[in-house]
Amino acid sequence: MKDMGVLDLIIEIIYYNSFLDLTDDFYIKQFYEILYNLLRISIMEYRPNELYASQWLDFIRKIALEKRKEVGLNLALTELIDNNEKILTSRITSGMIESFVEKLKS
Repeated sequence: MKDMGVLDLIIEIIYYNSFLDLTDDFYIKQFYEILYNLLRISIMEYRPNELYASQWLDFIRKIALEKRKEVGLNLALTELIDNNEKILTSRITSGMIESFVEKLKS
């Protein structure tokens, strides 16, 4: 998935949707749920893809916090940070944790 550019394409589509916010339409919502599931399945328990996708961890976290109703994106985020010590120690910063806690408080 990484070598074929699929992960890059998924992130680009999610990125452009974050500006357009087209998720009011039922079919668009379904499309994005499938896209988030594809992202999750692409990185699921495959360390090279998880490490590659971790470069977008902060972006995925921000989008997941903004669009709390989109379950697929939250599952993809969980899959990205779950059981990968390298990502947990090198990609997650104290600023990310603080902003997540602040968002939970509000």
